[in-house]
Amino acid sequence: MIKLIKLLVVDDETTTRKGLIKHISWNDLGVQLVEEAKDGFDALEVAARIQPNIILSDIRMPGLNGIELAERVKEQLPDCRIIFLSGYSDKEYLKAAINLSAVSYVEKPIDISEVKEAVKKAVNLCIEDERRKLSEKNASIVLTENLSFVKQKIITNLIGAEADIEERVKELKLMNIDFNLNDRFNSVIISFHEDKVHILQNSQFNSNKLIHIIDESFSYTEHVAAFTGSNKIVVILLSELAESKSKLIRAFELIKKQLKKYDTDDFELFCTVGQCVRGMDKISESYRTAELTLKKLFFYGYDNIVFYENSMEEPFFLDESIHNKFAQYLSEQKQPEAVSLIESLTRDIKKYNNTPVNYVKNIFFKLTFQLFMEAEKRGVYFSEAGEKEENYLWDLISGFNTLQEIRSYLIDKINSVFKRIEELESSGRTVFQVKKYIQKNYSNENLSTKILADLVYLTPAYLSGLFKKETGKTISEYIIEFRIEKSKEYLKDTKLKLFEVAKSVGYSDANYYAKAFKKLTGLTPSEYREKYLS
Repeated sequence: MIKLIKLLVVDDETTTRKGLIKHISWNDLGVQLVEEAKDGFDALEVAARIQPNIILSDIRMPGLNGIELAERVKEQLPDCRIIFLSGYSDKEYLKAAINLSAVSYVEKPIDISEVKEAVKKAVNLCIEDERRKLSEKNASIVLTENLSFVKQKIITNLIGAEADIEERVKELKLMNIDFNLNDRFNSVIISFHEDKVHILQNSQFNSNKLIHIIDESFSYTEHVAAFTGSNKIVVILLSELAESKSKLIRAFELIKKQLKKYDTDDFELFCTVGQCVRGMDKISESYRTAELTLKKLFFYGYDNIVFYENSMEEPFFLDESIHNKFAQYLSEQKQPEAVSLIESLTRDIKKYNNTPVNYVKNIFFKLTFQLFMEAEKRGVYFSEAGEKEENYLWDLISGFNTLQEIRSYLIDKINSVFKRIEELESSGRTVFQVKKYIQKNYSNENLSTKILADLVYLTPAYLSGLFKKETGKTISEYIIEFRIEKSKEYLKDTKLKLFEVAKSVGYSDANYYAKAFKKLTGLTPSEYREKYLS
């Protein structure tokens, strides 16, 4: 239903124009907005602004008459309904009015009741127009959804091991897809990262739009395309064996080019092409080879198209000495060499794309675990791993989709570890941070090395060694010395009892405080107070 029906009254006679607006109850007729224009040119400006559903216009006007106005308006607003006002002598305009599909032709002098009837008729026509558009839109949506379902059903059956070919042929013919039993076919799989499925909920870009882009890109040949999973599209197409490879590459490049028109910069695709087969009953074999090739995503990465090859190439086998080299580079803090080793390993593995993916992931899992262990020895603790560090790491590494993602993760971690170690060992900022914390929290009787280690994300043992190296004292010695010095200030206040002074500097046991005080100063707290007062 139209939310707001707008009407424009156009007449160069002010009395007629104002009289119509004043003496007709427009709301009762279903019109919610009424505006006026004093001539044809003024009417064009108002129409462009309010986009009226109905125009009630005089025919004879200076400059731009009613017929010319209606013709101009209809160019921009083809559904706008026109009602003409005319004198008896304007009959020559009747034919033009009919050609413009005018709703009515009201003669002057104007009969208000006649105008009301004409407006009612125009309002009803506007409502019918809106209902028809809504019905067509809904029908289009239903048709699109049904087509998607039918295409998905056709593809699912064609790639199945026991395809009902005759039934599929009938469905294909009904959809005007000209596949014949003995044609050559190719199966294409277009996949994208499962984490990017949410992009298809974008108002500018959705699954139907993606299928449309793919259909346009493969328009050079008969084909059918549909989703067979949340992140996988299968295309079955007629193939000309001699030219198919170059055409498929061009089609994939066109898809990527079209995607750039939308906000989908990180919507990366990977395309695999199965073996070309003859006969509709062999499509399942072509699909199987395309699916096998899908495993190559790990080695090639996204934004690539890969064709099936029946290769017997040997898989990659790791020289176990690489772990010793990596351990040496880490222990000797040779960051460039450690990074170079991972880069070289990645290049070597990429040459052997028949290697089982889990075998490769296990290699990187072990190297990453080595890095984590060496980092902890040097006081860099990866708290993200928690207690079940090995399980955490394996889940993380096995979750990567490509070799490049794993390589980037490990190199990033290597760089982070070396940077953190450098900060810890050269700047002294960690020790400074610990000292500041002690100075603010000395009254906390539970203050400990573990609390301080957690503060700076180090192990207690490593922090203790680092603190001793920087200050020449242990953390415990520093805490005691600071507390005793601070207590001297409290002892100057004679109103405070000794147990209150002890508690103020973090000692719950006044006797223990007194012993610590005498050990450092040679005096008991009471002797120090007396000496100060004297």
